[in-house]
Amino acid sequence: MPNIEQLFDASISSHYTDIAGVTNAKFPQYTEAARHVYKQLLNVFDTFDLEYFLFAGSMVGYVRNKKMPRWMDDLDLIIFEDQIQRFEGEIIPYLENAGFNCFKPHQFPNAGYHILSMQASKHRESGIDYADDIRIRVPWAQIDVFYTKVDQDGLIRNLDGWGLYHQKDIPIGWVKPAKPIRVEGRHINAFGKYRKDIEKQYGDVINNIMISDHKQVFLDLRDTHWSVIDKALDAYNKAHVQALPPSISTAQLAAYTPMVDTQYSATKSDNFDTIIKAIVDQNAGKVLLREAVHIFWVMDLKRLFPAIHITVQLHNKMAAQRAAHLYAFIDVALAEDIELKALFDQYLQYLNIPQKIRQKTPWYKKIWGNNFGTI
Repeated sequence: MPNIEQLFDASISSHYTDIAGVTNAKFPQYTEAARHVYKQLLNVFDTFDLEYFLFAGSMVGYVRNKKMPRWMDDLDLIIFEDQIQRFEGEIIPYLENAGFNCFKPHQFPNAGYHILSMQASKHRESGIDYADDIRIRVPWAQIDVFYTKVDQDGLIRNLDGWGLYHQKDIPIGWVKPAKPIRVEGRHINAFGKYRKDIEKQYGDVINNIMISDHKQVFLDLRDTHWSVIDKALDAYNKAHVQALPPSISTAQLAAYTPMVDTQYSATKSDNFDTIIKAIVDQNAGKVLLREAVHIFWVMDLKRLFPAIHITVQLHNKMAAQRAAHLYAFIDVALAEDIELKALFDQYLQYLNIPQKIRQKTPWYKKIWGNNFGTI
């Protein structure tokens, strides 16, 4: 089994979160929060009947095991020229009304759009406090939409030089007609001959694995089947990754007996660890999150305390956007500012999110069962 220790920072303790993945991982991560937001975005595209095609890293994962790669930090889609006018005139305004941050690539203003959510700040490397000595980076939930045309030779080209295909010779016959595939429980359009495209772009992705972000390569293995890395990551998670923050144990969590009338009000200095410890110590059946940064933790709070009642306070537009996109895990959102509350309600209206948590079996339970890892 390959040594994957290089993928993790040994100086930081290893904990699992829905919002950010594994706390000491160096590589980009496909998180439960991103999965949740991508469903919302793709629902909008499907509602407008947008003809889009999933490509790049997501399709590498599909070719391997019909899943998103664990180290994928965005989704890449292409749309053709006949879709652009409706995309910019109808879909982008709709997404903005739903609280997404939509903007054109600065160096390629005619090439497509970035669509983002779950931003801790305007800087990708910004972090939030998980515990007193652990600061983590929340991956942006990001979809990049690349505008594409067909040239005189029948080859697809990204507009304005942004994307994989502005210099690649991929025939339109490999793209259309689309092939519907099922990923993450939903149907998505892929290239009609997606295997040929992936082989030309990336080579043999079954027996060669590269884990990287936009700046550096973290692992490059040749002549190694993808499942070997998958098993190695599972083994690392089972041996090292904890599903609870450092201040509580499985025994303390098991002894937690929520009292429906007891509420813990998080303070400005609280991190996730201190919030969880306070809830357990006080047997709180309710929690009030006053800070925008605390909204990031609602998925993890519901993971650990499925019945807890979560109230969030909204003080600015970013908090309203964040709460709207995670509202399936929030019970009440409050805002003293009438206009801010109206904006939040608008986001929910456009998202049309059911006020009910979608139950699923997260990967950590498949590995650890009900033991919550190595506490």
